[in-house]
Amino acid sequence: LKADFSPIVQQARDLRDFLEGAGAQLLTDAEVQAANGYPMRAAALLEKVSTDFIGTSTGDLAAGRLATLLKDSDYRAVKRAWRSMDKAFKSAERDKPAAEIIPDLDAALAECQLAEIAALREQLRAALFRDSAEGFIHAWKQSSPEGYLQTRLEALAAELAD
Repeated sequence: LKADFSPIVQQARDLRDFLEGAGAQLLTDAEVQAANGYPMRAAALLEKVSTDFIGTSTGDLAAGRLATLLKDSDYRAVKRAWRSMDKAFKSAERDKPAAEIIPDLDAALAECQLAEIAALREQLRAALFRDSAEGFIHAWKQSSPEGYLQTRLEALAAELAD
């Protein structure tokens, strides 16, 4: 469109540039998360970018990186350990006592010692002993890969609003 003088065209271009930048930021964040031992967080970010930017170079890059990550041994180890974490979460939802939740957290750590499991286990244990099952559930929702993704997206939305 050859209407460079139009404020609407300029606003559309600014929005496009911001969105492309946001996709690039999420890609970079995914790389950092994977390198720091958080492969499920990285997968959540890559999945979001690959679906929201489908048909673009950013989306294609994210899809390729996601396919590679899903085959990675660290990702598979965290995914296996996640079953025990999920079992602990379901026990907390049923308001089970800490004595029934902690063994599942310990089993997850025995399965995988990557940062994603170790850090989440510590956060959940602390929340469980501090605030019981309700605190555990709140910490889970904030610290899970989906919670991390939501936090990142909210930060990007706040940037857009400014």
